[in-house]
This record gives sequence, C-alpha cells and structure tokens, in this order.
Amino acid sequence: MTLLEMEPVKRKAPMRLEGLANMDSTALMGHITTRSVELYKDQPKGLQVEAVSSLVRGGHTFVCAGTGFGKTRISEMYFGLFDRKVVVLVLVPLDSLGDDQVREKKSSKGNSALFTCDEFQAILALIVVDEAHMVYLWGLVASKQSKNLIIFARLEDQAIFRPAYGHIGTRLMATNNVPLLLLSATCRPEAVAAITSSLMLQPSELAMVDGELTRPEIRFIRVKMESTLSSCDDLLRIFAPHTTTPASKAVPMIIYSGTRNRTFQVMKVVNEARDTKKHEYDPQDPFIRRYHAVTGDEDKERTITDFGADKVPVISATMALGLGQNLKRVRTGRIS
Repeated sequence: MTLLEMEPVKRKAPMRLEGLANMDSTALMGHITTRSVELYKDQPKGLQVEAVSSLVRGGHTFVCAGTGFGKTRISEMYFGLFDRKVVVLVLVPLDSLGDDQVREKKSSKGNSALFTCDEFQAILALIVVDEAHMVYLWGLVASKQSKNLIIFARLEDQAIFRPAYGHIGTRLMATNNVPLLLLSATCRPEAVAAITSSLMLQPSELAMVDGELTRPEIRFIRVKMESTLSSCDDLLRIFAPHTTTPASKAVPMIIYSGTRNRTFQVMKVVNEARDTKKHEYDPQDPFIRRYHAVTGDEDKERTITDFGADKVPVISATMALGLGQNLKRVRTGRIS
C-alpha cells in the first residue's frame, strides 16, 4: 500500500494580477511601493508592502499591528494595483466601525444572492475581515464555550456586535480563489490558531505579518477604589468644580462602563463633582455626553463630531465606542 504524501495546496494568484505575481519579490515590492506613492503621495511602510505582496500572490494574509499603524491602507494599496473595475469586500463586526469606514452605505435585500452570483464573483478581488479577533470571540459564543468568560457577562452592549462572525468561514468558502486579508490590533497565538480553524484554513495557507503592537505613548494607571463600582463615586475625587476647571481646559477623555445605565450614573456623578447638577439630562451639554448601542444615530454622530472638534471633552461610553477607531484627541481613558 502506497502512502500519499500530504502537501499544502498552493493557491493560484487572482487572474487579473498574474503578471505581477510572476515578478520576483524585489521587483514586486518595488512596483507596489511606486504605485502606492503615485496614489497616496506618501511612502508606504515596509509591512504594508509585504502584506500587499502576499495578497498579489494569492495568499491569505493576517496582519497584526496596533491601531493607527495603517492597516486599512493595505486593502487600498491592493485595490490600486488593478486597472479595471474590481470589488474589495470589507467585513466589520460593529455597526459604528462600518459607519466610520464608510459613512454612506446603502442596505438592500438579497445581499447573499449577490455575493454568490457569478457577476459579483468575477469582480471580487479581496475580502477584508476587520477586527479579526472577533472571529475568535464570537466563535466561542457559537460553540457555547463563552459561558465561563466574564467579558460576555459584563459588557451589556455586546448585542451590537455580530455573533455571525463565528460562522464566517462557511460564507468565505463560497468565493472562487479570492485572497483573504485579516486585520487585528490584538490577537494571541491561541486566537490565531482558532481563527485559522474557524475559517477552514490550514496554518500553511496563512501568511502572518506582525507589526508593532505596543503603544509606548499609552500607560495604565491603577487607582484603588474607595466606593462601589455601581455608585461611580470615585469620580468625585477626579473632577473639579466648573468654576475651577472649565470645559475648555479639561483633558479629553472617554470613561468606559460595562452597562448603559452606568454611563448615565457616570454623567450624574461627574456633574455632581463639577457643581453642574442635572446637566446629564442635556443631550448637548458642553462637558460630558454619552455613547452606547441604544443612543440615536444622530446623537452618536453629533457626539463624535463635537468630540473631534473640541466642543466636548468627555464621553461616557460602553465598548460600543472605540473599537478599531483611532480617536487621536483622547488623552485619558477611564474604566468604571
């Protein structure tokens, strides 16, 4: 009896980029760099070029790099290599994150039929899975292994995420030789292995591109609590009266809470400390506002816009705010 030798399946490069895929590594990276400079007037990072090179050769690619590294630019650079109409499909686990990337999106019925039709498959060049670590987390939900994880018990706004991320592998199997780009700013080796399995891939089929995950400009300061978590009274020690520190002089910050009700309690305590009681009922308060899954869409957009425009320094939020968004104005984050 003859034993069959197992060999990894070699993926064929997308038809429209076979000419580039046949280049040697140095020439290909040079072409990618030149094209990127032409399009964006900026020198791309080495790891960005490495990731695009892997995609050009038809390989699935997992990029782990910190927020602000420029992971989104990778799919744009890849898109810029085509000389005809193609589609880059970006999958995001959170509505607000998708809105942050694409402000104007239209919803229509029958998207699954469009995804599998020959016309769409013919122009589909790349599938991007943003915040890929959510595939691991929601895979635990799908397999009922999340019952003992405290993160799923404490975060009330988990409903706004997409648990279907845990079953995304079956949908991606419907594509015809389309490379997959996974993006994450935080992913342990255990999670990478689970994601690879969830997406029905072999480890040899996934090229890892590891960037800098540490953020030297960020530090954690642990303050011992003196009051109960639900009361949020420890915030009374942090904020001065409005006559001492006006809104224009306050440090921009986001205060995170595990529940929507607690975001309101945070606002109430902050206003008590600032001698501005009842201001938590003002949706356009110039000092603190809140953001969570049930906040109206217009209120969410206005809060983020005003925060970025230096019109309000503090946001009381759940984890619905911040995932994958590089809010550059933030100088302090607090977890209550």
